[in-house]
Amino acid sequence: MIRIENLNKVYRLGGEELYALRDIHFTLEQGSFAAIVGPSGSGKSTFMNIVGCLDRATSGSYYLHHQDLIRLPDKKLSQFRNRSIGFVFQQFYLLHRLTAYENMELPLLYRGTSVKERRSKVLEMFALLGLEGKEKFYPKQLSGGQQQRVAIGRALIGEPTLLLADEPTGALDSKTGQDVMALLKKIHHEGHTVMMITHDHKLAQEAEYIYEMKDGKLTELKRR
Repeated sequence: MIRIENLNKVYRLGGEELYALRDIHFTLEQGSFAAIVGPSGSGKSTFMNIVGCLDRATSGSYYLHHQDLIRLPDKKLSQFRNRSIGFVFQQFYLLHRLTAYENMELPLLYRGTSVKERRSKVLEMFALLGLEGKEKFYPKQLSGGQQQRVAIGRALIGEPTLLLADEPTGALDSKTGQDVMALLKKIHHEGHTVMMITHDHKLAQEAEYIYEMKDGKLTELKRR
């Protein structure tokens, strides 16, 4: 599903080259669950942004479903991202002026999905995530765990083939974090490919594959 070779990300500051990522090699099969651990500033988020098509590598190759994303024009890259990749972030990034229902249906609005189909998919997702009755609640009326569930629903509503989770439990207490982790594992077992960044090595052990990012280099620590 994912094939990355010789990937580098270089920032040029004051005539100097600073490597955020250096010679990354990474593969991930469809339906896998991988976790990436490492200290702050190691390059984890930079790598996630490139995998998620939010940023571009300086050099190297990145194929997702045999599509060469390094050379894809910006407009087509954005379309590909919208249809193939879902994102879950530590801070949820819900729009506070919108209800939970409206937040979750946003990706379908961007696609031009009909009102009837949007309603069917969103209500199904609320039921799947155990959020029935919360459709009209605004984010500030929800707990942290409920907000993260809405964010996960928004990420999954467009049926992406790849779910990227950047510190999904970082803003939650330990019990709620465990609940969210259990939900990610359930999503994985239902066939989704999940890639997660976390600073918590204990949570990372729940994944099939564990990689460590250090000084911009990626090393495999665990395989199944």
